[in-house]
Amino acid sequence: MKILYSILAIIFSALFGYLIGSIPNGVIIGKIFYHKDPRQLGSKNSGGTNVGRNFGIIPGITVILLDSFKIIIPFLVSYFLFTRVPLLKDITFYSSEINAFGRGNTINQLVYYITPLFGVIGHCYSIYINFSGGKAVSSYMGFCAGISWIAVPIFAISFFATIKIDKHVSTASIVSTAIFTIISWVIYFLFVFVGDKFANYFTYFGMGPEVCIYFPVEVTIAFIIIIVRHKQNLKKLKEGKESIAYWLK
Repeated sequence: MKILYSILAIIFSALFGYLIGSIPNGVIIGKIFYHKDPRQLGSKNSGGTNVGRNFGIIPGITVILLDSFKIIIPFLVSYFLFTRVPLLKDITFYSSEINAFGRGNTINQLVYYITPLFGVIGHCYSIYINFSGGKAVSSYMGFCAGISWIAVPIFAISFFATIKIDKHVSTASIVSTAIFTIISWVIYFLFVFVGDKFANYFTYFGMGPEVCIYFPVEVTIAFIIIIVRHKQNLKKLKEGKESIAYWLK
């Protein structure tokens, strides 16, 4: 019976993440404050970069932050529900035993880790706007920031350093997310070979989602989604037709 409850918990967490992640902040801000839909302008998507390019840096940054927090908040809610509520801990096989993959059989960790991954999917393929959406960068950042405090400074430094050199948001987005994807595997291998106490220095010191196999695997899946969503940008970069990030000056 516990297995059935665990499956239901995974489905619930996935739906929770997806429905919140699907909130189209760019479309909402565009329509309320500018009476325009960003999906009809520029790159035709609802993400922060397109909003910034068409409406200005303030609305662009606002959308980026909102798109990050719509991943972080459900992630942390899911984490605290399934690691603090006794009944939910019990039905998802919470364990104090630490192994190379995580806690016990890791089902408990899968339940709360599935929330941000489906949030990223919702951001890109929103049920509220005919399964269109952004390009996953800000939602990826929210996912990683929900796990590790080092995500934001690493992302910011690598993003703006790449922008300074290359001038393209798409290049900076791919480079910065690629760097943290690699770092997620480094942190995981530190967890496996050095121990969870050392790995905790790179997260929130045991007060938030823990390092486990789902951390690097799901971050990698999110990175693959970013590459897929940037397919047209990569084509334009190759042809020398990609837009310069003037709005970030």
